[in-house]
Amino acid sequence: MDEDEVISLIDNYVKNVKIDYAILLDGAWGSGKTKFIQEKVIKKLNDDYKKEKSKTKDDKDENIKAKRPIYISLYGINSIDDIKSQLLQSIIRSEKIKKYIPIINIGATIVDDIVKSCSNVSDISKKIEDLVTFFYKLDNTVIFFDDLERCNLNINLVLGYINQLVEHNHLKVVLIADENKIGKLNYEDNKELKYLTVLNEHIDFQQTEKKDIMGNHQQGNTTFTIEDIENRSKMLFRENIFYNEIKEKLIGQTIYFKPNINNIYDIMANEIISDAKVKDIVNEKKELLISMLSKKEHLNLRTLQFIFQTFETLVKISMEEVDLRDFKDQYLTNLFEYCILKSIQIKNGQTSYNWKENQEFGTIYLGDEKNEYNYNNYVNGFKFVDDYLMYSYIDKAAIKTTLENYIYVKTLEIENPNDPLYKLKKYWLIPEQELENIVDEIIDNISKNKYVLNLYSKIVFYFACIFDMGICEDKINNAIKLLEKNIEEECVQGTFEEERLHTNSKSVSQKYKEFMKKIRTLVNKKETKAKHDEIIKILESNNWGSELKEYCKTNVGQFLEDKKYAYLLNIELIINNIKNKNIEQIYEFLYSLQQIYGFSSVKDYFIEDKNILINLKQELSNIDNIDKVKRYVINDIISLLDDVINILNSKNEKAN
Repeated sequence: MDEDEVISLIDNYVKNVKIDYAILLDGAWGSGKTKFIQEKVIKKLNDDYKKEKSKTKDDKDENIKAKRPIYISLYGINSIDDIKSQLLQSIIRSEKIKKYIPIINIGATIVDDIVKSCSNVSDISKKIEDLVTFFYKLDNTVIFFDDLERCNLNINLVLGYINQLVEHNHLKVVLIADENKIGKLNYEDNKELKYLTVLNEHIDFQQTEKKDIMGNHQQGNTTFTIEDIENRSKMLFRENIFYNEIKEKLIGQTIYFKPNINNIYDIMANEIISDAKVKDIVNEKKELLISMLSKKEHLNLRTLQFIFQTFETLVKISMEEVDLRDFKDQYLTNLFEYCILKSIQIKNGQTSYNWKENQEFGTIYLGDEKNEYNYNNYVNGFKFVDDYLMYSYIDKAAIKTTLENYIYVKTLEIENPNDPLYKLKKYWLIPEQELENIVDEIIDNISKNKYVLNLYSKIVFYFACIFDMGICEDKINNAIKLLEKNIEEECVQGTFEEERLHTNSKSVSQKYKEFMKKIRTLVNKKETKAKHDEIIKILESNNWGSELKEYCKTNVGQFLEDKKYAYLLNIELIINNIKNKNIEQIYEFLYSLQQIYGFSSVKDYFIEDKNILINLKQELSNIDNIDKVKRYVINDIISLLDDVINILNSKNEKAN
């Protein structure tokens, strides 16, 4: 049903004097129900009401009567009096009501004060309540109650009150809600008491109890799983049974609302995106986004807004950091698709973070790795998107490195179209003999060290797939040893980037892990040595503190991912620098530590650093016969280390 049809249905309901029930507009959170009602439906009803008032008595149809709309949100409402209060404020805002004020003997000044301040009206005198009573006798109003599912009050009390308005006061009422969420808010209240209640042995829950293999209820079973208790609690305390009874009496028609993303897309893009280039890209990819949202059954305007904001932020940073050259369009398409998929996943409450160590981009599995693999959950993505969406963290240096590697890998594919490695993209369609010939060519290239480290995981993956077919097993085992040898002898160029490709085969996944185990170890050893060498070089510099601070600023994202930093520090060199180099650099060293450890959730990332930090603190404390100003800075460093160590200790205590 499109928006025009929904407007027509509501319009017919409002104006038809013979209809004496409420209607429900049902739609998911974020679908744009409120915006639609306020900007389209209420606007039309107001216009129609004004036209109706201007007609002569002879021109009016007694079976059709336009009504003045009033909008009330039930979000956070705690009592029926709160609803009455909201209703009264809406009434007083009406110019028509003001002219009745003398009739019920209310001073105009008081009412004007109420209108201007929109204050709570619960303490206003009884005479103002007469205004509500007077209003209830009027039949020229339709009330829109929004956010029904977000009301803090028991849903059945709310509907009971609304039923009075419809049945006894003959008012038209339109309820707006996500019906799937109704009754769930209050269910969470006093949950521990509800759990105790459902464990009472005198309550008969036979229909939900476990049965034996013959279908008979198990006797004497007093052990319950968490799932058993939760199911009992839902059965006893969920309000849905009573809600359905009241709904059947109150609501005569339910209208299911789905937003027309196609119509809203351009408007939202113009409102949200400020950068002209990003706006052009988003408009160009309109069909792609809408088709992906439809495929995922997630036509949600808040998610659309979230995607636009995320994409604009990341595109701006990408353009600032790297010249994407001929790969710009391909990259932006890849980025946009992944922003869409990851945003939908997060908005659906899924928080998988399946990036492997050393993997910055490439194929990623968006499902729960503990469950069965689903082929459709394999997508091409970028880790920095997850970091931004899940942790609000942006590491520009990491984004730059990622995009440089992305361009490098794409360039290799273009410049080497005849390389045997790229012939394996559709390995499952290649005959056995041809596969053996390709494997031989790849092994020859490995032995001549023609492949950069960036491609090693791709090679291993294809080999695992071919091995799983029972082809070239011995040759592939030897090829893996050649890859390991190239890394061990440090003759391979490039940066290790683990790219996971599509597979729904457990045996292929297992073989890939087996092949990659030693390769990962050798790469980690190689990278750790490179990091140690870089730190040593920094600590031997006269500007050691400044350079270390800059190094920490640039690489803090990697340290957070690795969940360790202190292992890189050479404590002997640091102590020597503090003793023999200038004071300014000691301050810079302090600032470098703050770069790494100066945030609230440090305990979740750097527990491995604790013993090294304790050792560093002890060595700093042992420094004697030193300049008093240096001692002052050293004490600040010790104080910082104390704080960090205490936080890390608290993590250990909780774990125990």
